[in-house]
Amino acid sequence: MRLREKIIKSMGASVEEKVVHVGSVKTHYLTAGKGKTILLLHGNNAAGAVSWYPVIGALATDFKVIAPDVVGYGESDKPFASYGRPYFVLWLKNFLDVLGLEKIDLVGNSQGGSIALQFTHDYPERVDKLVLADSGSLGNELPLGAVWGFIWNNTFPSLFSTRWLNRFLIHNTDKIDKNWTQYSLTLLRKLRSKLVFWLGAGKATRPISKEVLSKIHHKTLIIWGTEEKLFPISHAEKAHRFMPDAKIQLIEGAGHIPFFDQPDRFNNAVQQFLI
Repeated sequence: MRLREKIIKSMGASVEEKVVHVGSVKTHYLTAGKGKTILLLHGNNAAGAVSWYPVIGALATDFKVIAPDVVGYGESDKPFASYGRPYFVLWLKNFLDVLGLEKIDLVGNSQGGSIALQFTHDYPERVDKLVLADSGSLGNELPLGAVWGFIWNNTFPSLFSTRWLNRFLIHNTDKIDKNWTQYSLTLLRKLRSKLVFWLGAGKATRPISKEVLSKIHHKTLIIWGTEEKLFPISHAEKAHRFMPDAKIQLIEGAGHIPFFDQPDRFNNAVQQFLI
């Protein structure tokens, strides 16, 4: 069994993997459950949609969950492109059009939060509620060690470089599924994945202005891990200050990817907000 299949099997739900063409981009996505549709946008992680493995099963008990491999990640195509926020937002809009989804609840982690914010601003009629989990684009501060970690892990990926970077992303690294780590490394070692990283060069997570934030009137839940080492809590406070209908919920014992460290607490927060 392939590593990706093992990760999907571990999700504890009847998760299907499907493929659609979004323009010229072959896009893989996971889907599970029934009910109101929530779409999960992963961060800047080569593994893509399967990075949501700790929570898809639980979320699928109440919702129809869709988790795409964002263009450039996972098994989706990795074209020669800009990989800035406008590029990702247009891909997401076209992805929803292909699936016939008019309106969704949108959940984004890290870079996925950056894309979710911009998409909600650009296409407000397509989003009901918004969840930002340790989102990017809310400030400039970033630890130098993490910057070097991203460059190292995306240029010369190894188990050692991955462990170094994960110190900034995950509070309790013992909880990481080894299949997920190996799958991520398998993809990172491919030339196309390296190309995506260098073409993007952090453009998607550049700060979003307070003027843009103030125009997002959707009900928004800002989730932040108390052990976050990548983005300071001041980023969450900025969003809360400028977004008219946002609230912050801290998750104790969680780092930058809160659903890795505290999946139950993350799920409870999301479910209570969206139901």
